[in-house]
Amino acid sequence: MPRKYDASRRPGETPMQHYRRIAKVADQRLVRLEQLASDPNQPGYKNILKWAYRGAQKNINYYTGKNDFIASNARELSMGKEKGWSPGRFNTAPPKTSTGKVDLRQLEAKIRDIEEFLDKPTSSKTEITATYNERINTINKKFPGNNFKWEDLADFFESDAYKNLRQLYDSDEILEFRSAIKGNKEELEQLLDRSEEEIVKALKENSEINLHTDDEVVQDTIISLLSQNNLDILDLVKE
Repeated sequence: MPRKYDASRRPGETPMQHYRRIAKVADQRLVRLEQLASDPNQPGYKNILKWAYRGAQKNINYYTGKNDFIASNARELSMGKEKGWSPGRFNTAPPKTSTGKVDLRQLEAKIRDIEEFLDKPTSSKTEITATYNERINTINKKFPGNNFKWEDLADFFESDAYKNLRQLYDSDEILEFRSAIKGNKEELEQLLDRSEEEIVKALKENSEINLHTDDEVVQDTIISLLSQNNLDILDLVKE
């Protein structure tokens, strides 16, 4: 497992020095992701811009006060550049107050956003390989018939559904749940028009879907967490 970049503040480092250091590293990753997405020799990464990169560009838009276009794939990236658009970067002038001084509160917020970007597995090819690719074989052996790709795991592990379910279960249990759902997709599609109580009941009665629990509150919590994020059971199934 490669060593993750330490984006935390170093001893004696000022907020501005910290900001400049990690912003530079983050911008290097943004450039590499753009190059990776556009590399015809590595087609498996053509959609790499849809995860950490997209979130980073949204944050950059917020801090610049703009609503610039955000590319989600190599094609959109190329079309945008042809029209004179340039992707956003973190390492810009620090946020300032109305008096022209550095706004330390906003600066710290921007630092946290950069740290979050650098911590995401999809912020670099190395992290993708370490976090996702190395788990594919193990997971596919454990859950026969799924044939997961690293993109499937990225979709799943970086989704709101996963973040909420992670509060209740470890990743293997969640993958088992997802695997069972994928194997029973047609049956679950028929449940979408039913009430939450009926869906919970169906989950409990189907032993392949049930997460080895007889606790209806737990099952109900799963449905509620998904519902709170405008998600449903099928959002755990990515084609």
